[in-house]
Amino acid sequence: MVKMPKEVVDLFNDPEASKVIATVAEDGEINVAAKGTISAVDDETVAYADIFSGKTRANLEATKKAALLAFKNPPPAGYQVKGTFAGFETSGPVYDKFAALVKDLLNLDINGVAMIKVNEVFSVGAPDFGKKIA
Repeated sequence: MVKMPKEVVDLFNDPEASKVIATVAEDGEINVAAKGTISAVDDETVAYADIFSGKTRANLEATKKAALLAFKNPPPAGYQVKGTFAGFETSGPVYDKFAALVKDLLNLDINGVAMIKVNEVFSVGAPDFGKKIA
């Protein structure tokens, strides 16, 4: 696992940033989904609230691979994190935080919180588009 630099953590925790997750099935089919709750739990972990995650959830459980993207414009700034799915939390402080957020924003209950351990971090903003930074 690697540690995300502070600016990466800050962008993943910015509620105004756009965020998506890409996963892959065992047969190689790629799935991409917007997940507004994606955020950094700490400098080694990114997570999101599992609300409507049929394909994403199945892919994470099958292959354990994920790529997550947080970006903002202007200026073009963003980061891609590649990681390994560590499981779903269904209780505890992280779960409680995400459950309260989703209940307040959407009046929905969550199924769990997907925990993803960071393996690599890339810049997707100027001037270092595509540069590995961690």
